Amino acid sequence: MKNGYSMNPQTGRIIKKTTAKYKKLVKLGLIKEEEPTEAQQPIQQPPPQPIPPPPVKAEVAKECVNLVKQNEDKFRDLTQKETDKLLRKLLIEKLAPKKKKKKKKKYYVSSSESESSDSD
Repeated sequence: MKNGYSMNPQTGRIIKKTTAKYKKLVKLGLIKEEEPTEAQQPIQQPPPQPIPPPPVKAEVAKECVNLVKQNEDKFRDLTQKETDKLLRKLLIEKLAPKKKKKKKKKYYVSSSESESSDSD
């Protein structure tokens, strides 16, 4: 017999062990409930440990307060959307690492021989 199934002694049909009918037959004593063997027992995994939130939120909140204090004149008479946009921009400038710009090499064309020979 497959795992999770049993034979109904009244009808001779196969029934699932999770159904109400099976439980009723066990309760009446018509079917003997089987203990799951070691192979049938589900493997119990340890409960997942919650990951502690990073302390970034506190740092961002402190920086927001500091930025508003430093730029009070910029935040006056702004709408909510404008305030959010300005605060986001200032936070990104403050907290995000700045990308270093690559310096382009400047190539200078020196005078060629043909130019100097033109004066002949």
